[in-house]
Amino acid sequence: MTQQDERAKINRRKFVKIGAGIVAVGAAAGAAYYLSQPGPTPAPTPTSAVTSPITSATPAPTTISFWMHEAVDQSKHYLETVIPGFQTENPHIKIAYQAIPESELHTKYITAFATKTAPDVIGLYAHWAPELWEMGVLEPLDPKVLGYDSVDALVDQYVSPFCLELYKMPDGNVYGLPWEVSNWCMYCNADHYHEAGLEPPTSSPTWDEFHDYAKAMTKFEGGRMVRAGFQWWNLLLGHANNYISILRQLGGDIYSADKSKCTLDSAEAVKALQIYVDTWKDVGGPEFGSPFPSEDFARGKVSMWQAGIWAIPQYVIYESKVNWHVVQYPHVKGGKRVSPYFTGGWFVNKQSQHKREAMEFIRYCSERPKLWFSSQYFCNYTGRKGVAEDPEVRKTAQGKWVDVFMDDLSYTRAPVVHVNAEELEAAIGRAVDRVVSKGTDPADSLKTATDEIDRIIKG
Repeated sequence: MTQQDERAKINRRKFVKIGAGIVAVGAAAGAAYYLSQPGPTPAPTPTSAVTSPITSATPAPTTISFWMHEAVDQSKHYLETVIPGFQTENPHIKIAYQAIPESELHTKYITAFATKTAPDVIGLYAHWAPELWEMGVLEPLDPKVLGYDSVDALVDQYVSPFCLELYKMPDGNVYGLPWEVSNWCMYCNADHYHEAGLEPPTSSPTWDEFHDYAKAMTKFEGGRMVRAGFQWWNLLLGHANNYISILRQLGGDIYSADKSKCTLDSAEAVKALQIYVDTWKDVGGPEFGSPFPSEDFARGKVSMWQAGIWAIPQYVIYESKVNWHVVQYPHVKGGKRVSPYFTGGWFVNKQSQHKREAMEFIRYCSERPKLWFSSQYFCNYTGRKGVAEDPEVRKTAQGKWVDVFMDDLSYTRAPVVHVNAEELEAAIGRAVDRVVSKGTDPADSLKTATDEIDRIIKG
């Protein structure tokens, strides 16, 4: 069972039940960092314009709480660089930072909102944002606090409006800004290409071309695969995001335009799943290596895998000997270019008594893209314009490949934008996994997923 399966599926339909039943649990867990806040107010009536209840005042000493998912390199960067830098420029604001184990994050946030113990600044995987917006627990960002005259002016700071696809809600307001927009390009071992008499591609290959490359680099000894030419992430989220991108390359989608009905029973949906399966055929597979192939690639056991630009500093830090090359996400011949991405961002708790200060922290973090891109510990790209043109960025290990990632980013789409995104992604991931792991017929597996997703959508 994967982490996606294990994570508790607590969503808006269980919100009231949680509030009534587990107050004691919420109060006991990490109470030193929690703030006692007033109860949530009703969700705002949707409007087309941003309104801000926040008023300027003489700065008074304030402590704001901030939660993020747990990651050693990320926490080190926040504690040693980001937070001290912000507090130097804003001496009246102190940040109480807490790292939450990733497997607990979703449940912990839902519990904290129900028990009025959520932090001021919320580090959130953005596919959960529509769910929390519908609950009415997120505060719309005031573009003026962030330094812009309007929402449109704020959105224009990003390479593509799709960078904020999961942050701009139906009421026209932006509720968060990304700490990471991680589009998944293909990492290639250039030495394995040369060993096979090939040159690594320099632009997005077709899936057929990509599979031919992978097949040429796959190695067998005694009938046993000892080097995979390519490995997908063998995780439900990876299966779902990649499959959805291939489906959209073919002109299909997972649901109707109004998101009221699942459309995975279409011919495009079946064809997309077959392409996904065929890309793995004879060049890797769920039984080879790790479900997350980063280390296998670093050790030369996998010739190609996919990741965001965040992976490059990891290989530098751990002194990987791989001569890597990066190319844009492949596409269906004759189809559209659509690439998957994953994003997480900073949001403000509607219950917070320190909304302005919380937004000032988000402004500090979001308007300094080099703060995240050029770190020696890790690299996150926030989606802001101007990074690729910066000469300091060009000098970093990741700077060599920034043009590839920027080109690919213009073709990205959020896989699922829905209040039940995690449940939908898990259902799609299971549909893919049934085919790649158990040999289920693609059409049959997608029929099962269609029925499951329709039930989720209808509530």
